[in-house]
Amino acid sequence: MIQYIVLAAAVVLAGCQTAPPTVFVRELPVRVATSNQLDVIRFPSTYRSYTIGRRADPRNPTVMHESHILYVRETPDRWNLQPPAAASSALPLTPPADPTFSPLPVTEQLRQELLKQQRISQDMTDQNGRVQKSADVLLPAANKVAEISSQMNQRQQLIEERLRRLEENQRAVAPTNWPAFGSTNR
Repeated sequence: MIQYIVLAAAVVLAGCQTAPPTVFVRELPVRVATSNQLDVIRFPSTYRSYTIGRRADPRNPTVMHESHILYVRETPDRWNLQPPAAASSALPLTPPADPTFSPLPVTEQLRQELLKQQRISQDMTDQNGRVQKSADVLLPAANKVAEISSQMNQRQQLIEERLRRLEENQRAVAPTNWPAFGSTNR
């Protein structure tokens, strides 16, 4: 009996599984900024030049450097975090809409179908809750039935063992000329 209840619960709960949703990714086109736009979106690096005369290398006194110009980057290039003025915007703040994509128009038939699907989904959720409550009620009863069945099996084995011993005692006590139990000779 409990096997049927467990099997029925497994079948009911297995029907609730859903497949993982499939995700479609659409790549957006890449926009490349032109050189005049780079001045608006990034601050360029600043460099200074220093003229160095003839000198001996401080790490190696056997080496001498001839006079040359040394270029030092004072500040690295960085992003311009200030928004551009509305009239002179180099790049729009939001990308332009993709003309190949427009959302589907919502018709009355589509709206009705969506409402129908929502009602069906709600009904399935309610039914699942009722089945779960029923399973919660039946599980203790099924456990009790299993416990009682086990006790009955133990008692039946005990009774059969006592009956076997009684029959053995009867055979040992009964004379051999007595008719066997259940025989029709009278």
